[in-house]
Amino acid sequence: MTPSRAETLFRATCVVLALEQVGLVAFGLWVRGYVPPEGAEVSTKALSVYGTVLAILGIVFAAGNLMLATAARRPWLWVAGLSNLAAAVLCCPPAGLLLFVWLRADTKRHFGVDTPEGPPDPNGSSGPAA
Repeated sequence: MTPSRAETLFRATCVVLALEQVGLVAFGLWVRGYVPPEGAEVSTKALSVYGTVLAILGIVFAAGNLMLATAARRPWLWVAGLSNLAAAVLCCPPAGLLLFVWLRADTKRHFGVDTPEGPPDPNGSSGPAA
């Protein structure tokens, strides 16, 4: 897989994860408004707090994923992408396959990250500098 293809798949993965987080926001809002049956061990106030926390986390993570999906290709994006893919494996296991490609030297060079093989090629080549 070429580094540009890995970048495209990474950006698509970020969009999918953002949509997943929007689902978390919707679930949080549903929990917040849920009224437990009479005699339930959980209070309406506790559900409201849990739902609010879920919705806020969903908004924050969705915004973060959308930011990563649209950010310019820079060395910091490779680092942020690495942490995002590592975390994504928990809720989207196929992201683990992309993680292996993400760690390759040619993908790092594609994002401008210095590798043991040398600095990025100024001509834009994804292979090792000659």
